[in-house]
Amino acid sequence: MTLKQYDLKQDERYLQLLSKSFPTIADASTEIINLEAIAHLPKGTEHFLADIHGEYQAFQHVLKNASGNIKRKVNELFGDTLRNAEKRELCTLIYYPEQKLELVKQTERDISDWYHITIYRLVEGCRDVSSKYTRSKVRKALPTDFSYIIQELLHEHSDDKDKSDYVSAIIHTIVTTGRADDFIIAICEVIQRLVIDQLHILGDVYDRGPGAHIVMDTLKRYHTWDITWGNHDILWMGACAGNDACICNVIRIALRYANMATIEDGYGINLIQLATFAMDIYGEDPCVEFKPKVSKDNPLDERNMTLMAQMHKAISVLQFKLESQLIKKHPLWKMNDRCLLDVIDYKKGTIIVDGNEYKMRSCNFPTIDPKHPDQLTEAEQALIERLHHSFTGSEKLRSHIRSLLRHGCMYNIVNHNLLYHASIPLTADGKLKEVEIAPGEKLKGKELLYQIGMKIRTAFQQNNELQTETERQDAIDYFLYLWCGPDSPLFDKSKMATFERYFLTEKETHHEEKGYYFSMRDNEQIADMIMDEFDVPKPNRHIINGHVPVHVVKGENPIKANGKLMVIDGGFSQAYHKETGIAGYTLVYHSRGFQLVQHEPFTSTEDAIKRGTDIVSTIQIVEMNQHRLRVQDTDKGTELKLQIEALKEEVEKTPIDQREEIFNQIDKLDKEALDNYEKALNEVMPVAFSIVKDTARRFAENEETIVTATDFDRELAADPAKDFITIDGDNAIYHNHWTAGGNDLKWEMVHYDVQIFGGVVLHQGKIAEMATGEGKTLVATLPVFLNALTGNGVHVVTVNDYLAKRDSEWMGPLYMFNGLSVDCIDKHQPNSPARRKAYQADITFGTNNEFGFDYLRDNMAVSPADLVQRQHNYAIVDEVDSVLIDDARTPLIISGPVPKGDDQMFEEYQPLVQSLYEVQRKQATELLSEARHKLAEAQKTNDKSAAQKLQEEGFLALYRSFKALPKNKALIKYLSEDGIKAGMLKTEEYYMANNNREMPKAIEPLYFVTDEKMNSCDLTDKGTAWLANKVNDNQLFVLPDITTELSVLEKQKDDKVIDEQTYIDQKDALMAHYGVQSERVHTLQQLLKAYTMFNKDDEYVVLNGEVKIVDEQTGRIMEGRRWSDGLHQAVEAKEHVKVEAATQTFATITLQNYFRMYHKLAGMTGTASTEAGEFWDIYKLDVVEIPTNRPIQRKDMEDRVYKTAREKYAAVIDEVEAMRNQGRPCLVGTTSVEISELLSKMLNMRKIPHQVLNAKQHLKEAQIVAEAGRSVDGLGAVTIATNMAGRGTDIKLTKEVKDAGGLAIIGTERHESRRVDRQLRGRAGRQGDPGSSVFYVSLEDKLMRLFGSERIAKVMDKLGFEDGERIESSMISNSIERAQKKVEENNFGIRKRLLEYDDVMNKQRTVIYEKRRHALMGERIGMDISNIIWDRCVSIIENNDYEGCKEEFLKILTMECPFTEEEFTGTNQEELAERSFQQAMEAFKRKTDRIQSVAWPIIKDVYEKQGAMYERIMVPITDGTRVYNIPCDLKEAYESEAKSVVKQFEKVILLHIIDDDWKENLRQLDDLRHSVQNASYEQKDPLLIFKLESVKLWDNMIDDMNNRTASVLMRGQIPEMQQADEVQEAAPEQHSQRYNEEKVELDDPNQRAAAQQDTREGAQEINRTPYHAEKTPRPNDPCPCGSGKKFKNCHGRNLN
Repeated sequence: MTLKQYDLKQDERYLQLLSKSFPTIADASTEIINLEAIAHLPKGTEHFLADIHGEYQAFQHVLKNASGNIKRKVNELFGDTLRNAEKRELCTLIYYPEQKLELVKQTERDISDWYHITIYRLVEGCRDVSSKYTRSKVRKALPTDFSYIIQELLHEHSDDKDKSDYVSAIIHTIVTTGRADDFIIAICEVIQRLVIDQLHILGDVYDRGPGAHIVMDTLKRYHTWDITWGNHDILWMGACAGNDACICNVIRIALRYANMATIEDGYGINLIQLATFAMDIYGEDPCVEFKPKVSKDNPLDERNMTLMAQMHKAISVLQFKLESQLIKKHPLWKMNDRCLLDVIDYKKGTIIVDGNEYKMRSCNFPTIDPKHPDQLTEAEQALIERLHHSFTGSEKLRSHIRSLLRHGCMYNIVNHNLLYHASIPLTADGKLKEVEIAPGEKLKGKELLYQIGMKIRTAFQQNNELQTETERQDAIDYFLYLWCGPDSPLFDKSKMATFERYFLTEKETHHEEKGYYFSMRDNEQIADMIMDEFDVPKPNRHIINGHVPVHVVKGENPIKANGKLMVIDGGFSQAYHKETGIAGYTLVYHSRGFQLVQHEPFTSTEDAIKRGTDIVSTIQIVEMNQHRLRVQDTDKGTELKLQIEALKEEVEKTPIDQREEIFNQIDKLDKEALDNYEKALNEVMPVAFSIVKDTARRFAENEETIVTATDFDRELAADPAKDFITIDGDNAIYHNHWTAGGNDLKWEMVHYDVQIFGGVVLHQGKIAEMATGEGKTLVATLPVFLNALTGNGVHVVTVNDYLAKRDSEWMGPLYMFNGLSVDCIDKHQPNSPARRKAYQADITFGTNNEFGFDYLRDNMAVSPADLVQRQHNYAIVDEVDSVLIDDARTPLIISGPVPKGDDQMFEEYQPLVQSLYEVQRKQATELLSEARHKLAEAQKTNDKSAAQKLQEEGFLALYRSFKALPKNKALIKYLSEDGIKAGMLKTEEYYMANNNREMPKAIEPLYFVTDEKMNSCDLTDKGTAWLANKVNDNQLFVLPDITTELSVLEKQKDDKVIDEQTYIDQKDALMAHYGVQSERVHTLQQLLKAYTMFNKDDEYVVLNGEVKIVDEQTGRIMEGRRWSDGLHQAVEAKEHVKVEAATQTFATITLQNYFRMYHKLAGMTGTASTEAGEFWDIYKLDVVEIPTNRPIQRKDMEDRVYKTAREKYAAVIDEVEAMRNQGRPCLVGTTSVEISELLSKMLNMRKIPHQVLNAKQHLKEAQIVAEAGRSVDGLGAVTIATNMAGRGTDIKLTKEVKDAGGLAIIGTERHESRRVDRQLRGRAGRQGDPGSSVFYVSLEDKLMRLFGSERIAKVMDKLGFEDGERIESSMISNSIERAQKKVEENNFGIRKRLLEYDDVMNKQRTVIYEKRRHALMGERIGMDISNIIWDRCVSIIENNDYEGCKEEFLKILTMECPFTEEEFTGTNQEELAERSFQQAMEAFKRKTDRIQSVAWPIIKDVYEKQGAMYERIMVPITDGTRVYNIPCDLKEAYESEAKSVVKQFEKVILLHIIDDDWKENLRQLDDLRHSVQNASYEQKDPLLIFKLESVKLWDNMIDDMNNRTASVLMRGQIPEMQQADEVQEAAPEQHSQRYNEEKVELDDPNQRAAAQQDTREGAQEINRTPYHAEKTPRPNDPCPCGSGKKFKNCHGRNLN
């Protein structure tokens, strides 16, 4: 291929930058070689062990010998050069260096000689095991003392004559200086460290073995390990968490095998109280059935044997009682058949098991009351309390369990291998089985194991205000189910027959039926199905697990499913050896493949050291790779591959285009620099944090802080707004009081210790959850200061502009004192120099909206001077849940007008819809009245059949009223009466049966049907007929059957009934008619929804003639946001305000994708843990709960549930009055403007003074909330506020208020999100303040109506609650929280779906914005143009025949075809493309040279004669179709001899075409997103269709963009040039915005997938009657030629 030649002079500065890292191509190639070398190293060896069962000696030996791996390497390395005894001795030395050295020194005559020989051999072994690692990795494994020496020995081969003396001298020095022992121990440990790269434990560290605590200590010291928990591990975790049944099980197992070492010696748990209790109760009972199983190595005398048996029985009976209590407490477990104490006939001594009666071996149960068999005696209660304290208080046990939690999980996926301990629950037909882990929460497969893992961790989260004690206790109880539950993935057997084994001799009762998994795991399809469920990547994937011993003696094979599943539990535990015939399996996975190692029983460590005996291991090759696996074949290799491929590709391009390499290398260096910054910041973090804290202390302790003035200090003092600093001579005086947020404040804060924790978490790029009043703003100063030191900028993101401005002024002096600049973007106009300067500051405050809009504005800029933002480095988001969760559902959109955008139908049809609504409202009222009457009559009549009939008719009328207007307040009130809602629901069930077969009868009288849950409103046939009658047109609101009509038209064309042109005309007419009809129907539906589902002062308010959305989460007005899909226009028409015109999207991004652009993102809030899953899934942000500085004293009371809203509000007012009279201020939380005003009226009636804060008074927010904690004359202040109002403002209490009991939080309704409720609760209890919180709920509340009230209503009906009575129970509160959780999960799904749609656009956006930035900055524009011309040459040759090539070369590149027809058919396409490219580039150069040569004389003349008059001039350039006036800087053009004119021409053309095509592509994507939803009717995923079709749109856009760009650039020329005196001055560059900026609120964020909504503000204009321009058609209009193509793709192809 011929080389492309370019002038690199313009890019010299980039060459200079690159030379610092890669001065030459050789250096870049060296980097490739380094990466290739790493990638081609053999993969590290992985070691898999399962079911250790506390057998610490065998475990430690297998760990040391790496399942025979060290022995294998010694054999491979030394072969026949060493005798077997010598190799055995060498292996033993490596396993146990310290002990073996002591033995050797006692027996070896010439110890010096032995040292020399042994060190040589150990160095050879170490060199072998280290050969597959990089030197840096080996260096990290070396001990500090001998690091340099070992490195020298490893990399200097003694067989090289020049080096042998050097190696010998090193070894001789080691021996003669007396360091041989230390060196040998060190190098043996290095060999052990390097021979295994990763250790995987597949569960059950714990069980009957004597040393589980020793195993855990060993693991804690091991370099890299992980564990998938086993059922015995879970049992011990349950014991540590405080599950008393688990504690009893742990002790019982230890007693059964007489192995008390782990409990007593390991964890210091004293069982003397159990022994005393056992002797008291069972002193006369021999307890034969409870005799421990004693090994020959651990004999017991008769006395100890009897005592242990008595203790064994005592703890077993206690276990059975506690298990029975838990099973009855949790009916969800379905384990009632295991409450065996209930089915014993204590007189006869028999028991019923599985329907059969059996005689018991013993029936001596002195502590069991037959009437209450599971009730504990006082002595038993005291005993279990003592044991509970011992287990939960053992620090060492807690430490070990923390390690299991840190390194463990329920399943793991590593290098294509799926690891879990026991099973995946399956059904009888081999499908994944659903397991109910909480009421209504059925899970299976991957999600089941994940959620169980989360539940396990919940049990250890103490003092978590976001988690109720009930939830934590439920998680603790769940350990028992995981231990022995029938569908537990860690057990998976029908029962655990512990009781039967003790008391029944019949063997059939001992049988434990295994789950279906164990009989099906040999099926390859089942194995593949499981791996697919867990997303294990192909190929060469496997399942590895343990749990059930492999019975080798019976011929069982551990390799199953054709090698895809391996079971490695062969029985480490000695008790299994007879049953299995072996002492366990381990698995080794190295670069050659899998080796399954079968072990014989291990004798002892002492025997291994003294006699060199090793475990006899048989290696079975499971899977041998033809080639050794390399690092590149593992997970770790993926990143290396990407780096290598990128570098290779770019180095290959280097001779063609030097600049591309330079730019990409610079990007790489930028990323590496960021990584290096992170390392440096971690090192200086303690110092930086101490600087900030010390500055805060100095400000707090001193009125003035005097320092030597710097230039920066003087600059600050010159700004009148900076009132905190004055200059006195050479000194700068920093005062400790200044103005922030309009208020004068004094600095009094110093960081608490817990705030340092928060600062570290934020620096690590995580979310710090800190309670209200813990000083989040102050915490942020630590990581903000630290990260600002890099100079790359830190963004502090707030929820509103008041907080952004206040915080920048409040915290600013702390930063500026230390030399960092601070600014706030919300103080400055968009695109202004002041805003640009704000972004250049070290620390920039601003709102999330403005940061996002600035990003979009920057990517619409027409001049580099318009750009304001720099690289997205580090952001801390304040109130992160509000910004990244609540606001995430609303994309940022910059839009502009579309043709006829104000031509809409909303005002035209609003009166019609209002009339229809009034008709149905009247009908709904009549139906409700009819229902009341008939149901009342049914109560009075004694005739059962008549009463039944009246009741049915009454409930039908009621149901119709409900379907007509479900938000009718009279209806809601009536439904709260006894039995009414239950009866209506029963009626609904009847009509919904059999797929709504009877539903048409129920809704027949209605005009339209409203579904509140689905937020939908649909016309009925009666409603359609009513409308048709009103407009005298039966078809006006009916969508035509477009498919049928098009088919008829197609058939007419095929049958030659009509010609092609008539077909096209009629088809266009059909489509236009369909567009108008669909627009009309859509308008009607949105107007109906506006009337039925959206209420003024609830979902929205009307202010200054505008409809403004009220945020359902915060109660704040959401300025600038509009509902999408025409809904906002419908509400505007309803409220008779101006209906805004429809717009077209010009630029858009979701907040999710904006914030994911940051190199590092962190956040802080008071409530994030309930959304932790979403934060991780979308932003990869961990949530870390920071402890409070002082314990929380707030009392959170149970919810108070009333039947009706009237009763609830009356109770709220009574509570407010009572609290106020006690001197306690009240903060009353509401969910809407309407409710806050209702409560205000009720308080006024009682003459209680109060403040109201809602969407109408949001500007007074900070002031009202700050005063909410006061009391006057012993009467507490009363404040009504929408939930979450006042975020960012603390409520501080006076001493009188604290003494009275603190702030009283009164919630008037449960919000759909638990997080919002917790935010309201969090207003009380600041910094250890007293306080209380309670929520008042009624069955009429929205959440209760939609999700939670049926069962509660029935309970209240049955108990006969009178008016005003309430339910107050933890059960009810938990039920409400479960309903909230359902809504949260649904909302997360909506936001994630929205993100999936935006991700498609985001990939396109990234590429387009990069191209645009190249064009705008001009530095890479030559590279982009050459790529466009190359792409066109290749495309023309590949997609055309010779005649087509000739036409396309002329049309696009304005050149003759550069080859003949013979060359076209006989020459390689790549060669033709290269020749075409060279000629095209030559032609392009001639064009640009011509432009330069024509422009230069004129520019020279103008500059020299009139240069003082003009700064910028217009240079006209034409492509033969249109003239482009190119604005150029006159001085720059003169100095570059008109070269800048050419560059400016290229820039203007590229920007124009990119913007034009991108806007069109966005419009098409909007249309596509709306249209693909119909795919769901065809059982297809709309998202998948959207992705596929968007790729086609993208390809078409790029193709069109390249064609247009090449065509204009290749045709460009200056027309006949004006004389100097006719030169036109260019207007100054415009920086003002000509677009609308808004956040589009999706019309139904709770129930409908947000991603399915049109992102534009207005209704879509596609499918409307075509608008015919008087002159040239628009680009998307049909071409006048009749081809059926769009004008831009036909005769308008080359027009601009």
